[in-house]
Amino acid sequence: MKIDLHMHSNASDGTDEPRKLIQKAAEQGFEAVALTDHDTVDGLDAAVEEAAQRGVRLLPGIELSAGGDMEVHVLGYGIKKRALISQKIAQLRAERGTRANRMVEKLHELGVGIAMEQVLRFAKGAVGRPHVARALVEAGVVQDMDEAFRRYIGREAPAYVPRVYLSVEEAVQWIRTSGGVAVLAHPRLIRMDQQHLPAMLEKWKAGGLMGVEAYHSAQDATYAARMDALARHMGLLVTGGSDYHGDNKTVKMGQGLNRWAKSDIDFYELCSTIDRL
Repeated sequence: MKIDLHMHSNASDGTDEPRKLIQKAAEQGFEAVALTDHDTVDGLDAAVEEAAQRGVRLLPGIELSAGGDMEVHVLGYGIKKRALISQKIAQLRAERGTRANRMVEKLHELGVGIAMEQVLRFAKGAVGRPHVARALVEAGVVQDMDEAFRRYIGREAPAYVPRVYLSVEEAVQWIRTSGGVAVLAHPRLIRMDQQHLPAMLEKWKAGGLMGVEAYHSAQDATYAARMDALARHMGLLVTGGSDYHGDNKTVKMGQGLNRWAKSDIDFYELCSTIDRL
């Protein structure tokens, strides 16, 4: 079974419209996918309709940003109460707009004159740093998005503005109260000593975390195998996703998932868990 449980549309910071993303997945032979846009479920209705027409099984999802300086992302699968979680993330989305405005102001202070209107042209939903980066490319300030992040809006760059985050526990509970399964996204990318991860997983599991994204485009075979074993040992679900963002990243659909040998079993276990909630 060909699956990818971590993809983004232009409802957040991807470049494909939700219907187009599902079309691409169907054309590439994916039987099951999840749309997990950052801090929004706005693209799900269109994706669900397109998936039904294409014969692709779609898990309605979300990716919440949490954890403060550690920058922990939590995936939510099988979201049933979309209106409820939309209310909860409205404040986060407002903060994203404020953050983007502040980055544009800091760019002006550096002599880089892009307008917020240019940024918003690339943001169909929640606005984020990739949209600022695309505006910088369009304005000819930088040659590509990597340069935009490196020179201007990356974590150590002069126009970077930190975000206000949820706690991981809050993100997990938002997903659980909305009828979904909470899964830790790409643990390799968490800004922490990886030796502390097992203890943190125990803590987050006690707060309702139900799975770990062991397979991801940024996690090599050795790391993926270690996360797979750790998750199963702890009684957590194992999931995998490419983190596809369309043209905003070089990651392809399904990237990093070819080593996920138990994907069929794990996918059905995830679906069964969603159904029981």
